[in-house]
Amino acid sequence: MTTLLLALRPGPSLAAELTPLAPEGLRCSGLVDREVGRTSPDDTFGGWEYRWEVFSNDASITTPFGVAVDRACNVYVASYDPLGGRITKLSRDGAVLATWGSPGKGAGQFERLEGLAVDAAGNVYAADSGNNRVQRFTPSGTVDAVWTRESACPAITAPVKCNVVPPEAWFNGSLSVGVDGSGTLYVVDGAFGVKRFQSSGAYLGTWGTPLSDAPTGFRAGDGIAFDADGNVYIADALLNAVRKFTRDGALLSRFAIADETFVRLDAPRGVAVDTDGNVYVSDTDNQRMVVFAPEGIPLAWAGRCTDEDAVGPCPRTGIGDEPGQFAFPHHLVANGRGEVFLADRYNNRVQVLKGYPIWIPPAGAGGE
Repeated sequence: MTTLLLALRPGPSLAAELTPLAPEGLRCSGLVDREVGRTSPDDTFGGWEYRWEVFSNDASITTPFGVAVDRACNVYVASYDPLGGRITKLSRDGAVLATWGSPGKGAGQFERLEGLAVDAAGNVYAADSGNNRVQRFTPSGTVDAVWTRESACPAITAPVKCNVVPPEAWFNGSLSVGVDGSGTLYVVDGAFGVKRFQSSGAYLGTWGTPLSDAPTGFRAGDGIAFDADGNVYIADALLNAVRKFTRDGALLSRFAIADETFVRLDAPRGVAVDTDGNVYVSDTDNQRMVVFAPEGIPLAWAGRCTDEDAVGPCPRTGIGDEPGQFAFPHHLVANGRGEVFLADRYNNRVQVLKGYPIWIPPAGAGGE
C-alpha cells in the first residue's frame, strides 16, 4: 500500500496551519523553496508542506543519524555509515557546501558518528561514539577541541585542544549532543545519563540514574533539545518516552501516549522544541513524527498510514519512501520559520517539512 501521510485526515475539525518557531540560537532567515520530489505544486499532505529533501547521491548522505541548523540556516547532517561517518554541510536551499570527516581515531576523524549540535557562534559538536568522544569543529570545518579520556589525549596534537573527561564521566555508549543558550555542552550517553561540560572544556557534572527504569533513569537516552526557558528534553528509545528535565536534571514531565486510540511511542530517537513549547518527536519504530503540545497532548503526526479507513489518528503505520514518509526517522530540529529538518535514516535522506494541522484528541490522551 502506498497511502501518503496521514495520521490526520483534513476536515472541518482541523485548524489552520500553525507556524512553529525555534528556540533561541536556532533562528534563521528561512529557506529558499526548492521543488524537489513534489507530486504537485501545492502538495501539502494533509497539512504538512513538503519543502525539499537531499538524497545520498546529492551529498554523500548515507544512513543519516544527526541533523543540526545554524543561525544562517545552514544544515549539518551526520551520516552514520560503514566508513565511520561524515558531516555534510548544506545551504538553506539544500545545496552541498562542504563535507568533513574520514574513518579513524585522529582529530577530525570518526568511528560511528551519531549526534550533532551547533552553538550560537556556529561551532559544530559531533558525537564520535565509536571513539567514545565528542569533537568540536569551527564553522569552516576545522576541528579545534576534543572531549575524551586522558589516555587518548597523546594522539590529539596542537592546535587541537584535548579536554580530559574524568573517569566518573567517561563516555560509554551511543552519544547525542546538545548545546544550550549559555554554551553549555550536554552529552547524552545512552544508558549512562547526561554529562555536562563548559565550552572551555571543564566538566560540570552528571545527572540521571544509569541503567534504570526510575523516573530519572536512563536505558537508551538519545536525542536532546532545549526550550526557551533552558529546560532539557531527552528521548529514550527503551523507555518509549521523551522526558522534560530542568538543566540540573530534575524531572518535570514525561511525554508518552496514554490514550489507546493514539498508538504509544515506540523507540523514539529524536526530539525538537519550538518557542511555543510544542515538542516534535521522531517516533522511530512507528515510522512517524509526532507533535505534542507543551502540556503533553498529542497534536498531530506525519508518516505513512497503512489503514485507509482510519479517521483521526491512524492505528497502523509503516515504512515509506515518498515525501512525508519515513524509514526509521532519527534526529530532527526546527528552525525559525517553522520548517522541521528530519534525518530519514534508511531512506538515506534529510526531509524538510513545514506546518501541521491540529487534531483535538479525546479525553485521556496526552502525557504523564
